[in-house]
Amino acid sequence: MMDMPVIYGRIVNGLVFKALGIIFIYLGGELFGEGLVKIVGGGEVFETVALIVFIIPSLFIFLKKDLQK
Repeated sequence: MMDMPVIYGRIVNGLVFKALGIIFIYLGGELFGEGLVKIVGGGEVFETVALIVFIIPSLFIFLKKDLQK
């Protein structure tokens, strides 16, 4: 059996890395949208659509194990 500090450490560690992962996915979506606007052209709406197209599959892949529980 594990000690309580070890269990809490794993939970906190897992939450910190999940939060960082979500932040990095958002930043990646922003960069993806801005890059497509510079390459293809378009406006704010196109950038937002590209952001959503990047974020939704990325979050699904990132959180797949958590969603299966």
